Amino acid sequence: MTRRSSYTKVEKYNRLEGLGNRKGDFQYKAMNCPNTNCDNFLYFPAGLEYQKGFQIDCCKCGYRLEDGKFYHIYDYDLKHIENNEIIESGEFLISHRELVQRARFYKYCIICHSLKPNEDFDNHGSRKTGRQGECNHCKQIYNGIKNQTRITEQHREASRNREFFKILSEEGTHKLDQEALMKRYNYCCLGCDEPFFDRDNRQRLEIHWDHLLPSKYLWPLVDFNTTPLCKACNLEKSAKWPDQFYTQQKLRTISAISGIKFDILNSSVPVYYPEALNSLQNPNTVFKLLESYGPRYRREIIRLDKRIQSDTGFSFLRIAVDEGMISSSWLE
Repeated sequence: MTRRSSYTKVEKYNRLEGLGNRKGDFQYKAMNCPNTNCDNFLYFPAGLEYQKGFQIDCCKCGYRLEDGKFYHIYDYDLKHIENNEIIESGEFLISHRELVQRARFYKYCIICHSLKPNEDFDNHGSRKTGRQGECNHCKQIYNGIKNQTRITEQHREASRNREFFKILSEEGTHKLDQEALMKRYNYCCLGCDEPFFDRDNRQRLEIHWDHLLPSKYLWPLVDFNTTPLCKACNLEKSAKWPDQFYTQQKLRTISAISGIKFDILNSSVPVYYPEALNSLQNPNTVFKLLESYGPRYRREIIRLDKRIQSDTGFSFLRIAVDEGMISSSWLE
């Protein structure tokens, strides 16, 4: 598929230089120092934990993570409740190798040069790290600059994308009880806690109904997944996953109100709407999707299939092809 020719370009000067220029395509891991009296943060090249005899030293306290060594938590006696007989004695130990293997992946942003978790970068199959070079924050700011000169075709494409995800998430089939939602959230913006109405019940802020879990991951705009935001908070949250916008305490409040599990709201990796994924694994559903929207949304359908395959490991187009429902040309 040919790329559209650029309409504008951003000429950069007085540009910040840093580690992102040299290390933006390298993968790192990071974790706090296991020394409980040290607040240092260790980071090291990913893959080091698979090397025999690895050593990682804390530059602040000198603690060494070393292959074959263990992190002692406590000694214990396992006792029988009735006769207090000791069944087993031992140590609660965590191997240094396991500590390092479970550390989160990080990489440098090529724009702001900050070391950030992988989840702050969108997927990019052709890069060594499997992630885009720029973090989502920098990308959002850059797009804000670039979008000022969007041509009509670009606006139309963005509008098509939004419309397509609304269709997939069956957004138009559910009627929101807006009054019940406002009451549930105390007639305030969930982001900044500012009231939408003054004491005389006059509206003082514009109300935007936000997908708590984004439609990009096929979540519908239904009561449990809808929250009221003011215009400023809605623009700031955009399509972010909840843990990228709300505090931990706010997420717990949202979980209690909406019924959505806290682990989903707080997930470092976005979660697709399970019902939508199950539906897309049915070749008959895929055929109806292509029959109804294929002519208009071919590009969006192919992009969605590639993204779902990258994120979850299955291709709904491949399933339909293997069942003989559609031509393999959809995979080209």
